[in-house]
Amino acid sequence: DESARAFARRAYVFYACTVVAAAGVMLISLARRDFRIDYVFQYSGLDLPWNYQLAAFWAGQKGSFLIWLVWGTLLGLPLLKSCGKQEAPVMGIYLLTQMGLLFILVRESPFKMLTRTPLDGQGLNPLLQDNWMVIHPPIMFVGYALSAVPFAFAMAALFKRDTSEWAARAFPWALAGFLVLGTA
Repeated sequence: DESARAFARRAYVFYACTVVAAAGVMLISLARRDFRIDYVFQYSGLDLPWNYQLAAFWAGQKGSFLIWLVWGTLLGLPLLKSCGKQEAPVMGIYLLTQMGLLFILVRESPFKMLTRTPLDGQGLNPLLQDNWMVIHPPIMFVGYALSAVPFAFAMAALFKRDTSEWAARAFPWALAGFLVLGTA
């Protein structure tokens, strides 16, 4: 029903705001070099230039999952508008993919606090201190997030037993994912 759909849209926008806020907190913690947070301690340091300090966001597994969740959540906003009559099943499947990443981050939180505050962090792995490291992972995770959209269209079509038009709706998303991953 339409009132439930309007509530679900608002709930998704709220969810997107909370995920972006969590990423903002991580970025601020890295920029301030807040070594009370274990993730900041592990992947940043006082001697890192700003671009490598930014790359510390996705230097570890927890940060990589967080940026993947951010991109996926942000891509869900235009997906809401482009689903058409398949909005409910497509967004339901798409949210399940997002919930998988969210549950990983709840279990392995990048915001775990240390019992004592170190004076300096361990720094970014020297192998990752490259300008390509600053741009490659964010682009790659956009491509990963884009790949969930055609999956959601396909699974929703199978669920609804209507496979007549899912490919036409999923193709632009699949092409965008292919191009972005090819760029990465």
